[in-house]
Amino acid sequence: MKRFVYLLVLFSFMFWVTGCSEDGLTVSEDASIEEILLGKAGNKNPGPDANYFDSNGNLCLINYGWQDTGTPLELWMGVGNEDAGTKVGEVTFYDDCVVIDLTKAEGVYDLTAIHMEFVANYEDFPQTKKGNPINGKFMYNYSAEKLNTIRMSPSVYKICGIDFSELGAIHIDAIPGEGYPIPDFENLFPTEMVTMSVMNYWSPEPDDGERGNARPAYFKLNIGEDGGILAGEHEGWCIDYNADITRLQEYSAYVFSSYESLPTELTDKINEENLDKINYLLNTFADGDYIQKVNEDCSPDGIETVMITSGDMQRAIWYFLEDEAFDSHFLGPWSTIGTNAVICAVEANGAGFMPGCGEYILFIAIPKEGDVLKQTVVGKIPVPCREPGMGSGTAWADGKYGIGFLGSNWATYFGTGCAD
Repeated sequence: MKRFVYLLVLFSFMFWVTGCSEDGLTVSEDASIEEILLGKAGNKNPGPDANYFDSNGNLCLINYGWQDTGTPLELWMGVGNEDAGTKVGEVTFYDDCVVIDLTKAEGVYDLTAIHMEFVANYEDFPQTKKGNPINGKFMYNYSAEKLNTIRMSPSVYKICGIDFSELGAIHIDAIPGEGYPIPDFENLFPTEMVTMSVMNYWSPEPDDGERGNARPAYFKLNIGEDGGILAGEHEGWCIDYNADITRLQEYSAYVFSSYESLPTELTDKINEENLDKINYLLNTFADGDYIQKVNEDCSPDGIETVMITSGDMQRAIWYFLEDEAFDSHFLGPWSTIGTNAVICAVEANGAGFMPGCGEYILFIAIPKEGDVLKQTVVGKIPVPCREPGMGSGTAWADGKYGIGFLGSNWATYFGTGCAD
């Protein structure tokens, strides 16, 4: 029967193209044949059939659209406009709960309202005589004030105690949110060994006036093209003073995030619990900065400041990771006052630091020569972030692919549960 209806609609469309006047039907010039057949182009709908999603929120039965089976129930904004819409999140089901996850969006969005309804028959949806849904009369309504009661995280909401029926409709109001780091720092970096080498920024000689032989970091760290997002040159720092490494020699190295579990051959040598403080240090200070001068007990030394160098920063790294502010002829200039100022500032503010958008995350490269662990080094890259959303608006679940209400707007609904 459905095939017959499709053929009948297709035949009617062909007849209009070849034999009807231009006044016979008005649609967008950019509308595709599929959109016309599915009623999307004119915001009209051929019938009450819906796409059906299983108990996890994955598509199990397609009636309309081009979404693949097994893919999630998506929330789309702006489908009724001339553009193709914007994905603002996904919906999943767990037992008697609905989870709205905005981390799966094209950009970062915040919710200002949620409206949901589940009914046994299409006619039971709250709607006008013309077939437009009345969102305010949906059974489950959450305004901006109530959203905090169901918020699992800044971008995830969970509503439980749902009485699921044959059909459902989920409508949200969304606004652009603040950018935030892409979750899971553990999966940012290559899992296979990469090629790396280190080199001095320049020779420790000659002295260059007030700055001495200053340099932006302990050395340059180069990661080969096999390093993926890490490929290129980085400011490099040493975290294993007692191991050696040959400058300009290529090594194979494993790379880790500074926020994931590290191999015991390294953690046996360093205080890994202080890596959050090293992230803070290298996000906050740079060679040539002036910071508060302090006494040995970290109390402020009046209002004086002291200029710190990369040598002070490297010695502070060793202090936190290896319990001693070592010296090295590769350091360049440093001072006890400068090193102490960095250590005190990091001790006061660095515990629990987690980088955000506009900041850096440290990666750790562990080079080996055969079975011998060489000097472990760190570099930093910008935190991968999601950008804020493109605009404010409303969004509907299955809004891009699904069948809509019979009214003049683009509101959509979906089916719940899969046939055995």
